[in-house]
Formats: sequence, structure tokens, C-alpha cells
Amino acid sequence: MTATNEKPRCGQADGGFEEHVQTTPGAVESQQAFTSYDPTAALADDAALHGDQEHAGMKLVHAVDWINSEPPPVDPVLVDLFDRGDKVAVIGASKTRKTWFLMQCALSLATGRDFLQWKPSGAVCVLMLQMEVKPSHFHRRLYRMAHEMGIDPESIRDRLFVLNGRGHAYDALELVGHITAVAADVVILDPLYKLHEGEENSATDTKPLLAGFDRIAQETGAAVVFCHHDAKGTPGDRNKRDRGSGSGVVGRDYDCGIFLTPHRDEETAVVVSALPRNYPPVKDCVAVFDQYHFEVSDTLLPEVETRLSQSRKAKTGPSTTTLLERVQEHLKEPVSVSELKRILRDDLGASVRAADDVYKLLLDQPEYEAVKVHIQHGPTLIGPVDVTAKEAKAREQEKRQCKINL
Repeated sequence: MTATNEKPRCGQADGGFEEHVQTTPGAVESQQAFTSYDPTAALADDAALHGDQEHAGMKLVHAVDWINSEPPPVDPVLVDLFDRGDKVAVIGASKTRKTWFLMQCALSLATGRDFLQWKPSGAVCVLMLQMEVKPSHFHRRLYRMAHEMGIDPESIRDRLFVLNGRGHAYDALELVGHITAVAADVVILDPLYKLHEGEENSATDTKPLLAGFDRIAQETGAAVVFCHHDAKGTPGDRNKRDRGSGSGVVGRDYDCGIFLTPHRDEETAVVVSALPRNYPPVKDCVAVFDQYHFEVSDTLLPEVETRLSQSRKAKTGPSTTTLLERVQEHLKEPVSVSELKRILRDDLGASVRAADDVYKLLLDQPEYEAVKVHIQHGPTLIGPVDVTAKEAKAREQEKRQCKINL
């Protein structure tokens, strides 16, 4: 990407996207001229002006021609979700790991692997423009995710490219050049606000950017996937069609919308929803982020976090699943059961009942055990297997030694 601000951008190039979209071929200034308007001639004039019949203006199609002929086959990227040449919006709340989600999507597409619950039509070439993360940290993320997913360079070959744009101005013409150079089937743009030059809340300023995505898709044939953040508040309370911050145009101008919403109970999980425009509705799924990548959960229900669930959680405290994960971080050495429950209540915010439930869950974990110290008023210890039994014996021997010395 270039660091200069002087190059033409989407919606600004001479004879470029904005001029092409906003200028109607054959437009006239009077009613008399309008009545004599010939769309076929206008299209021909526009084609002659631009020197490209295929990309010149809107195409007039006789409906009978379509009725009499079989439609062309679809060219899907992810089956029953979106195709090449589509615009795809990925919209998520803050801290839903949108960039990780897009990175996993890119790796899955480049290797032909399933992406969560969706199947690709095959391995495709992906170009990912990331404008937000320092290249060194993006490198770390990609390295860790690929290794945790068991992806090796041979399975990717020349099908995944990263364009680091942090600190550079977004240039749509330059981007088209990169897409063409690597023959990308999918281009991922992260995040949308870094590509925006006007007011995010202004439909007037947003439309040229989205029109530019249309032109990129038309000229390159690539699917354009862009990442957008949710407005402030609780996204689970809003209709999916109203998601995304800024102008409502963004929430309407796509062929497929994918939405990441915090899960009601599990902090490391998101509910993944989709609104494909050209395919039947799809079921929501729950993706849990663990070991630097997402995995579809077979146990969690797709329940999104709402203001009501947040209020209930504030009254009841963290979920038992969350408490169990947190207390395991503390439980490196054996402690008494009473001390364990004190940690749960005072340090981790658990209710008395939740503390009892977590203790029972720990007993079901094969790596933990509870051992009674057989001395007068001896406590029950809980901790890692073997270590806890040794600690109990050490306390018993210490008590017996004290009696001998007396």
C-alpha cells in the first residue's frame, strides 16, 4: 500500500467509481428530451466513451431472453452462503475476535477446509488487506493459528496473501492491481472504518465506498468481504438487519451478512449468524475460541447475550463454566475445600451455591482429587492428582511427629 494521500481512491478517480455510478448514461435536462430517450443508444454511447462494452453502464436485458434460457451455474465460495463476485459483511461487537475470525476464514478457504459449519467449493486464492494490526503481531497471529489448526505451507501453496496496510492510505485502484496480480478469488478488507474517508454516520459518504466494492467485484470477479464493528450497546438486543455502527446503508448493501454476537454464558464463545441474500436461511452456530482458533461447539446453545441476560448475570455472578476455568488457574497446589470455596466467593465473585457446584464439577475432573487428612479436625484437601495425596500424608506424618515429641 502507498503512504501518500494524493493518489485517487474509490469514488475519487477521474472517470472512476463515483463518477461512473452517479452519472446516468443518456441523462437529459428536459422532459422533451426524456421522452425521446433511447436506452440502447445511450448504452452504446457510454461504451464508446469508456471503450469497454462489458463494464459500460447498466445492461438492458429483454426478460424473454432470460425466460427462454437456462441461467448460468452459480460459482460459490462457501456453499449456500456466498459466491465469487459477492459483497460480504462480517459485523461483530468489540472483542469478538473479528480479525481472528477473518484470518481463520482465509486459511480455511486457501486450504479448502470447512470453515465452521460451512463447506467451501474448493481451495481458492485469498488476498487479505489488514489495515489495523502491526505486521509483526499479525505475523504472530497467523503463525499460531496455522500451527494450532495443523496447516502447513504445502497445503496453502500460492493461495493466501497478506497486504499490510497499517499506516497507509486505502487506494482502491492499487488494491485492484494486487487482486489481479495474484488472481484472488476472495479479497478480505479489515476493518471498514480504516477505508472510510468521510463521516461513518453519513449515507452520502458511505455509498461511494460501497459502490467501489461493487466495482472491485465486477472488475476482478472476486468476492469482497469487509469487516465492520457494531454500534455501542448490546448487539444481541438488535435485529441482525440493524447491526453495524454508522450509516444504515452498510447493514443493507451486501449479498451476505455474517454476524458475531457474544454468547450469553460463555465468555470465549460467539454466536455466529448469517443472512445470505441469494440462499435459504442458515442455522446459527456457536464458535468457541480456544488455542488461537474457533471450533464449533456441540454442547452450547446459540443463546446471545442481551441486556436482560447481563442483568441476571450481575445478580447471579459468573457461570459455573467460567468459574471452573478460572479456579483451575488458581489450583496449582492443594488447598482445603473451605479455602477453595472462599477463593470462589471472595476472589471470583461466585455465590454460595455456585461455589458448591464448582467444587462438585472439580471432583468430576480426572486431573483433580479430594483427599481427607486423617487427623483430629483434619481438613479435606483438593488439588492435582498424586500431589494432593502426598500433601495429605505429609500433614498426617507431621501431626504424628508432634505427638511423639510431646
